[in-house]
Amino acid sequence: MGILVGWILQRRWLTLAAVLLWLIGVFTLPWLPAPFSYLVLFLPVLFFMALIYEGSARFGLRLSPRLRTIWALWIGLSMAGLMAAILFGDSSQGLFIASVAVFAVLAMTGTITMALIHGRRVRAEQSTREAPVGASPDQ
Repeated sequence: MGILVGWILQRRWLTLAAVLLWLIGVFTLPWLPAPFSYLVLFLPVLFFMALIYEGSARFGLRLSPRLRTIWALWIGLSMAGLMAAILFGDSSQGLFIASVAVFAVLAMTGTITMALIHGRRVRAEQSTREAPVGASPDQ
């Protein structure tokens, strides 16, 4: 909770907008008719996407804004699938288990991919720092 308040206080506008949308949605969406009231479950997806986009730069991940956007959308898609599984989990237990498994695979795939890209960029930065100015990379 302290990290969240810190992001908001440090002018993280995307996170602040997601929090405000979430709070407004929590108090308004449940009283709407049935198809629209289900949108309350997707507001946490938007919030989590904002946290991933802004938090990955905040904690030192060396990812470009384009990669952070792609990662946030990927994780948001997998979380939307999980929220749909929670919403429709009453109809079939097998569907719920399959949806949770798909979420786990999608989320881990995105996280592992970004970890590999980050590691590659860190190694590239270290190799450029260690190489002397006039030396060739083969030495």
